[in-house]
Amino acid sequence: MLATYNLPILGHPTAHMQRLIRTGALRPAAESPSGCRGPAYTLRTPDDWQIIDDFGAELAGTLLQVNLFRLPTAAYRALLFASPRFRQHDVVALAQALRADDPDRHAWWAQLFEAVRAGPRLTRGLAHVQSPLLQHAVWFPDRTVFSRTQGGGWTVTLAFEVHTQLSDDAPRDTAVGIDVGVRPLAACAGHEHLALYATKLLRPSDRRLETAFRDDRSRHLARRLHHLLIYGEARRQWETLMADQLPRASVVCVEQLTLPDMQSRFRWASTELGIADFLLSWLPQTCYEVGVPVVRVDPAYTSLRCARCYRWGDRPGHGGVFVCPVHGPVHAHVNAAQVIQRLGLAELMAEARRTAPWTREGREAKA
Repeated sequence: MLATYNLPILGHPTAHMQRLIRTGALRPAAESPSGCRGPAYTLRTPDDWQIIDDFGAELAGTLLQVNLFRLPTAAYRALLFASPRFRQHDVVALAQALRADDPDRHAWWAQLFEAVRAGPRLTRGLAHVQSPLLQHAVWFPDRTVFSRTQGGGWTVTLAFEVHTQLSDDAPRDTAVGIDVGVRPLAACAGHEHLALYATKLLRPSDRRLETAFRDDRSRHLARRLHHLLIYGEARRQWETLMADQLPRASVVCVEQLTLPDMQSRFRWASTELGIADFLLSWLPQTCYEVGVPVVRVDPAYTSLRCARCYRWGDRPGHGGVFVCPVHGPVHAHVNAAQVIQRLGLAELMAEARRTAPWTREGREAKA
């Protein structure tokens, strides 16, 4: 299946992009890619687009800042192995250390600072980190598209041929409800209940960075590498969820989240932990490939109702426990996932009634 991923170009790229358009390095595209509405442009030649590292690429000699690691593991691996000039810091051991239950924070940060001082090398170490989801991808550089956004920014769209392999003998008989958050990263109600937790490592403090580095450039690079590693571990958790639930899923139910309306803490987590990328890109594209429908439900009050009796309950201190007046305390996030699951099934049944030819709604819609 052809999958496309839209990545924002960071900084202030407008002047660079206008110059590239004037010089002919970018040419008008026939149509805008999915998810983009502004003017779109394609490459003059694929060789003009060279991936440099995880944070940028060269377009006709102009360096553009793009967080290229914001891709599923298979697409990220395909991008790295198709880029001969790609350089990466030696952070594989740091990525593996994040999986420990209680990592040594001081040693972890010391190793990260050492990687910053050593600089990048012509290596693709993170591309060898295995994903729980069996996927294979091929990158098409000639289908790269650059688009102007409504807010005046720019987006690059990368195209991949992606193939996902799931278990063929598992019955598709389970409705899956997914509740996303920060702690836990996600809770899932399907053929079994699942709660995924992101790494416990905190963001670097300014004092710690100022003690390690005197120049702003090194401090900025340390923050970017930290983002890369935290994002990579969260991506592994998202793919663990899909690998565990999709083989038996008949439908996947998630919340219809509008991220700009959420609290600032959730917007930060959405970027750091790939919440928006999972909900709006990875999950729907993977579900579409394997033939599993995705139903989005209204998120209002999903965490304040009991999944068994649908009565109002309480979450003391907005913690991890939901207290139902009838059924008592339960896991708050798993309960929310079960509510989302039931709301999604109700939406499916309502849609089936609206389109069924033996109902009045279906006959009126057909007429």
